[in-house]
Amino acid sequence: MDDIRAQEDTMPNVREGFLDIHTHILPGLDDGPKTLEESLALARIYQATGITTIVATPHFLPGTAWAPAASRVLEGVAALNGELR
Repeated sequence: MDDIRAQEDTMPNVREGFLDIHTHILPGLDDGPKTLEESLALARIYQATGITTIVATPHFLPGTAWAPAASRVLEGVAALNGELR
């Protein structure tokens, strides 16, 4: 995540209102941010570049470590949304 923070100032501003329909932003799931703080840092980068809507898309591969319970996904969404509002 440090690489992402270092790049924040150099990222171009995309068209305002852009949405990202595939992002691994939920904390502690798959290969995305490990903590809520990292998720929030990523959300700030999205905002700084003009992205206003994102769709959290954690991996879901049955029978693997990347098959989180629905409750974990919903908890991650609630935690992140709670901090962003």
